[in-house]
Amino acid sequence: MASTNRKQWILLAAGSRGWDNYRHQADVCHAYQMAKRNGIPDEQIIVMMYDDIAHNPQNPFKGNIINVPDGPNVYSGIQKDYTGDNVSAENFLAVLKGQKSSATQKVIESGSDNEIFVYLSDHGSNQMFGFPNSTLYASDLIDAVEEMSRKKQFSKSNLDSTTFKEQFNFLKREVTTSTPCQYGDERIKRARISEFWNQSPSQTRAQKCDIKDAVPSRDVPLVVQENLMKNETDPQKKETLKKRYENMKQTREKIDRAVQDIAARCPRSRLVGGRVTVGACPTPLKELKNVAEHFRTTCFNWHEEEMGYALSQMHILYNLCETGIDVASIKQAITHVGGKIRK
Repeated sequence: MASTNRKQWILLAAGSRGWDNYRHQADVCHAYQMAKRNGIPDEQIIVMMYDDIAHNPQNPFKGNIINVPDGPNVYSGIQKDYTGDNVSAENFLAVLKGQKSSATQKVIESGSDNEIFVYLSDHGSNQMFGFPNSTLYASDLIDAVEEMSRKKQFSKSNLDSTTFKEQFNFLKREVTTSTPCQYGDERIKRARISEFWNQSPSQTRAQKCDIKDAVPSRDVPLVVQENLMKNETDPQKKETLKKRYENMKQTREKIDRAVQDIAARCPRSRLVGGRVTVGACPTPLKELKNVAEHFRTTCFNWHEEEMGYALSQMHILYNLCETGIDVASIKQAITHVGGKIRK
């Protein structure tokens, strides 16, 4: 490491659960193995993962998780600090801020000369990140980081989809159906990885795969269910799978219609090609949280497995906020549509 007087703390969180979301826990497991291989001790690494993949009934290789085709088992020897329902937005913030009284397991105990790297892997939307049974909003995360800054709990922080400039630029090129974002101290993007980890060479080189059947991440549950239905030979089981597949499609269509109805009922909102046009008004983050939570509790709770698709449509409500429409009007539209859904 570059200095013997500083510590690097690493917080790795996979916010999803279920076989359809395999990749999130796989990426966190891989990140843990990288940290260990480069000299970060377990006491400075905190891992949050639901832990329902390695021994999942659908996993043909029990006890194994890979993050690249034919790759090594990145689940082997992993330290799991928070699992199951303890993987929550509340525990994540408590861990980050070092609040032992609020967290259920160990927390980051950093000082002014320490660096903190946070990796979050899951579904989300504008200014929000999903955990299995709770949601992390940008307003709450910003409040936490500002509190940590006042208490001098770090020297550098980097909250990122990946680290450093080259990796982030690669991500921007490869991700085409959503917008990768980088937050924190942007000076870090000019740093070399060896400043944070040892200079040990990478043990693996991922091969670029020629993928012909890739689907958007939000469609993975539907495609998985469709494949299960097509491959089932038992007529009774096949019919059960078919009903579930049709229910999933109908739920998605219902969510799409509801969100479009909400947008249409808001004053001054305009739909162009199925999208709300965005104005120049910056969105107050706490107001966005207010709108999002009202939608979740009134219309579709995206923490429920069959409703998870709703999170992918939250950008429309975000755009409504950005047009300058007042929160009361948006919530009124949500309440009206929610009433129709429950009839």
